[in-house]
Amino acid sequence: MVGAGIFSLLGAAGEVAGAAVWVSFAIAGAIALLQGYSFGKLGARYPSAGGLLEYVAAGFGQGHVLGVTAWLVYAANAIVTAMVAVSFGSYASSSFADGDAGWIKVFSVLVIVAMTLVNVMGSRIVARARSRPWRSSARSPDAGRRRRSRQRWSRAISLRSTASYT
Repeated sequence: MVGAGIFSLLGAAGEVAGAAVWVSFAIAGAIALLQGYSFGKLGARYPSAGGLLEYVAAGFGQGHVLGVTAWLVYAANAIVTAMVAVSFGSYASSSFADGDAGWIKVFSVLVIVAMTLVNVMGSRIVARARSRPWRSSARSPDAGRRRRSRQRWSRAISLRSTASYT
């Protein structure tokens, strides 16, 4: 997975590191490999959907360390979201508004509002989709034959399961 920082900080890293910018990417790649390895091992040891907070809870319990870590993860996600939004606002401003600094904030707010709506509506759409089966209005020519075949098999299976074998 490519992080959001590669899109927003590549130019700044090039300014600071110059021609040696590849060294910083090599170091970051090595750290990412170690982090991926440790998360893989932790995921195999503690399989759940809790992620990082599940590992902290297993190591330190349900105390202050878990609470502080949860707030730090929350703050880090807010910072990353803001960074990505400002990067998008900068790109959109240079594309549509000739790089005007006022438009960077407008585009940044728009991307955050749009992604929030997608997340909220996406959850509702997924919940609706999971609560009822989808039916296709376009039927294939052999749909009736397949349906009859399924009915025959289900009757045969139910007859076998109800038959007494005495």
